[in-house]
Amino acid sequence: MPLHPRTCNHLSMESKFTLHFLFIFTFFLFQITLPGQGTSTSDCQGLSISAEVTPACIAGSNGQLKLVIEQGLPPYRVKWDDGSTKVIRKVSAGSYQVQITDALGCHGVGTFKVPSYSPIQVSIQVNHTSKPGKSNGAITLHITGGQPPYYYSWISSDPSAVSGVSPDVNQLRKLPSGKYKIVVFDAARCYKEIETEVK
Repeated sequence: MPLHPRTCNHLSMESKFTLHFLFIFTFFLFQITLPGQGTSTSDCQGLSISAEVTPACIAGSNGQLKLVIEQGLPPYRVKWDDGSTKVIRKVSAGSYQVQITDALGCHGVGTFKVPSYSPIQVSIQVNHTSKPGKSNGAITLHITGGQPPYYYSWISSDPSAVSGVSPDVNQLRKLPSGKYKIVVFDAARCYKEIETEVK
């Protein structure tokens, strides 16, 4: 029997970063929700399958599918198209199909799409030092896309140049010459790395 699609808002935030970047997450422990879409069908009256869907970062596997099985008779057997039997899964963006069988042998099939967050786009402006030995260079970042607000981790070949920089700062002045790496995080914990050089 055809069932109506369900759209749910939910977020589970989970990603893995190096210890160097972990400090930044203390500044945004909150949730971002985006809708997920799915459809399901069942050959037994009453067995219903839906899913709570969390989008994934571009090229990431931090999206989430959480099945919601209603009616039917538990326990339920879960089998995804790739062989997984989990009710909650961490996945990349894409379409996923699941088969559910309840204790009476009733079968249900659900197909759900995990969207991706919009990519973080970074435009960078570099002002070089006026002459060797001077610390009057500057780096300014302009960010679009992703899920605002944005946060930054600054890394330099000269650690003193970025010591104590607040994670909400997108511009640094009075910089010496050297190489700089900036990791831009958004509220969904997606990130983008940029490297540049002040000469």
